[in-house]
Amino acid sequence: MSINACVLFAVGIDLDTKMYVLDEYITMLKNNFSDCDIYAGINFTANSNIENKLKNSELNIQYERITNPAFHILSDASSYQLALKMMMDSGKKYDVVWFVHTKGGHNSRDDIRSLYINNFFPKRNYIEGKFEELEHLGVFGYRAGHYNWNNETNDKCLGISDRIIRDIWDGVPTKALPYTYCKYIIIETMFAMRAEILYTYIKEYPEFFETPLNKLPTGRWFIELELCNIIPTRMGYYPVVFFDYHEEFKRGLQFTIDSWIVENKLFHLLDYKVKLEDRYEHRN
Repeated sequence: MSINACVLFAVGIDLDTKMYVLDEYITMLKNNFSDCDIYAGINFTANSNIENKLKNSELNIQYERITNPAFHILSDASSYQLALKMMMDSGKKYDVVWFVHTKGGHNSRDDIRSLYINNFFPKRNYIEGKFEELEHLGVFGYRAGHYNWNNETNDKCLGISDRIIRDIWDGVPTKALPYTYCKYIIIETMFAMRAEILYTYIKEYPEFFETPLNKLPTGRWFIELELCNIIPTRMGYYPVVFFDYHEEFKRGLQFTIDSWIVENKLFHLLDYKVKLEDRYEHRN
């Protein structure tokens, strides 16, 4: 079968002097995702010219701006929340969802943005091929690191149901989230994800769309930490990146994954390490 993919595009550029960032992303999307549905969430305070640029982009794009200030945070994360809602409201079914955001739109991260525009998104065919080949591949990113979760941050929760706190943050096994999470974190909030993870999560926790991210323990980092990493591995999906840094760090990350596999008896994932070794031939 062929992969049916879409893009969630989080836009959070405020200043006129930063609008070149949006231009770069529009060009990237034309070059790599012109056949895809694109759902663009625009942050509450974002530049007023963004809608016009997206309208004239010639992309297959739907866009919407956050209008409730309670859902605004100075981060593209809140725009992702809206873009995901737009995707779910469309009723369309996808196999892979790409998360793309205007990295450097609020700060000076042009070098990181260039890494993704030049070295990650152009690898779409290879990455989607791996999702098609490996049934339990969950998230494919560019760079990774270690993360230690601290349940004491639950004290920061305000107005969140006990169910969400208990099920997601405290790690209690549930039907949707039966496993422990892997302390391997894909960073920088741009990645490809198996769409079934999102469908399962939203079906189980539809109140996510009624919850401002700044009310969650990790706030603006929820998309990067929980949605990209904790939730997929708690569903039993395998995470991988192109760039593992030096050999010692690479071995440490693989040990983290292997330990998680053994702890949860997910032995069908043990050969994914070998099946994904060819990614080093495709990275830059």
